[in-house]
Amino acid sequence: MEGILTALEPHIVELLGLVLTIIIGIAARQLSAWTGIEIEKRHREALHEALMSGAMSAIKHGPDVGIDTLKAHAIAHARQSVPQAVKALVPGDGVLDAIAERYVRDMLRKLDQPVLN
Repeated sequence: MEGILTALEPHIVELLGLVLTIIIGIAARQLSAWTGIEIEKRHREALHEALMSGAMSAIKHGPDVGIDTLKAHAIAHARQSVPQAVKALVPGDGVLDAIAERYVRDMLRKLDQPVLN
């Protein structure tokens, strides 16, 4: 019996090494996916916060200029505030515009200002 274990020992060690390599590979993939998701989440949050503060800033400087001007100011503010988030997320056509419009309209409602198109 001892002779069999001695003969199988290198193969058992090799098999354990293979199993550990697989487990480490799976764990590394999971960690990479999780950190990528966390980084994207942080970029999204930063972009939304920048658009909100840009909308607030635009309205404080003149809520009567029209919604397109307010949106443009909010988007410009976000692009300057968090350029790395814009670069990382690569929002498609109209995405920043739609989000900025939502925040501008919300701010106008909170301030009881009319929405000028």
